[in-house]
Amino acid sequence: MLDWGWDPLEEYPGAGKQWASRCVHCGVIKPKKLAHVQRGRGGCTNCAGRDVTDEAARQLMGKADLEPLVDYPGSLQPWLCRCLHCGHVGTPTYAKVHTRGHQCWSCRSEKIADALRLDEEEAIASMLEKALDPLVPYPGSTELPWKARCMTCETVLDPGPTLHNIRGTQRGCPTCAARGINPAKPGYLYLVVHDAHQALKWGIANIEQRLTQHVSQGWELSARWDFDLTRDA
Repeated sequence: MLDWGWDPLEEYPGAGKQWASRCVHCGVIKPKKLAHVQRGRGGCTNCAGRDVTDEAARQLMGKADLEPLVDYPGSLQPWLCRCLHCGHVGTPTYAKVHTRGHQCWSCRSEKIADALRLDEEEAIASMLEKALDPLVPYPGSTELPWKARCMTCETVLDPGPTLHNIRGTQRGCPTCAARGINPAKPGYLYLVVHDAHQALKWGIANIEQRLTQHVSQGWELSARWDFDLTRDA
């Protein structure tokens, strides 16, 4: 019984007989049959919220700083509530609040945004590590482009890179990059098709070898547009 979350309170009466036991999770005492428990029918209805009254459910939600706006719909049904932290109206379930506590999409989104947000000194340091000198104040988000000048080749990047990319695998100035596309050089936009795969693919490149590589893999050039500057492609 302990393996299924029930602590027996009396001697074993037999597989088909009621056995007074306490739920190890919530403490409620219920008569359970071992045969039912072994077949997966012995879950705690109190933990599942099926025994919970509207008043008791509201008390639990209130302790989690959620104000129910409608009657208790059941433990697994979305329950219209107002968050007492931010005022957002959402639909958490009683079961999730019972097991995890406060549930609010708006509060959670704000926590994620705070985690992604850097102060300006940290942000500037990240740019300087990649030899990029910011030309405007930090935009306030790692996902927004940041105009900057390359400290190596003096190229002005506008729109600039995002801090998300700079703090990841992006090397810094694409003009100085040893590999990849150089936006300051001539380039082209191309469209290739693969009949066997029934697929289309767009791409931008500076070098002819890129198309040669596609052709060797069974792709066929469908269209090409040349540009004086690859950044315009």
